[in-house]
Amino acid sequence: MPDSTGAALAGLAGVVGQEKVARSILYLQGEIDRLRTPISLGWSLLGLAAWNLWPSNGAALVERCLANQSRYGEYDTSALCLLFLGALVGEMDTETALFSHSSRNQVPAVLTH
Repeated sequence: MPDSTGAALAGLAGVVGQEKVARSILYLQGEIDRLRTPISLGWSLLGLAAWNLWPSNGAALVERCLANQSRYGEYDTSALCLLFLGALVGEMDTETALFSHSSRNQVPAVLTH
């Protein structure tokens, strides 16, 4: 399932080498264009972004997913939040510490009070 694969990839970023999760990354990259629900798409985008592999058509995928509400009804707030978080990490111009511990950064995360 793409949602659980994306969640696992997000959690493993910065903990294991990319070679350990290469098959999972390839799986998500192959599935991402077919995803229609905000939970599956949101977790998939988060998982790929954690490895600096956010898809070039990610914004269009998010827009398509949002447009599906006219067909299926409004999404729950939690599903929308997950989708928007997946969209946010794809914004290359945005400085975000969301994945401060991931492979995107070479400096280890530091907890501050």
